[in-house]
Amino acid sequence: GIWGAYTYNILAIGVSALFIVVRYIVEVSLAIQFSNSYDLPTPTLQFAINAVLDTLLVYPHVGLIREINNGIMTPETYPREKASCCCV
Repeated sequence: GIWGAYTYNILAIGVSALFIVVRYIVEVSLAIQFSNSYDLPTPTLQFAINAVLDTLLVYPHVGLIREINNGIMTPETYPREKASCCCV
């Protein structure tokens, strides 16, 4: 995640994003198995909330990968992009 963004490494950023998605899938499957084992209701609200939160985490990863692929964000163009931020 952070190292990939710092070094403009698409593979590292992608692995971080993939980890978030895989973690969500494992979390859902384990929760379903647990609820079935103990005759509990399936926690669909928890799934929905976690899906929204994980989407909010994956979105910047995908955005940075797209900007690096399109040549918008590179070590050479970083000063220009930093200046276009509303925070600077």
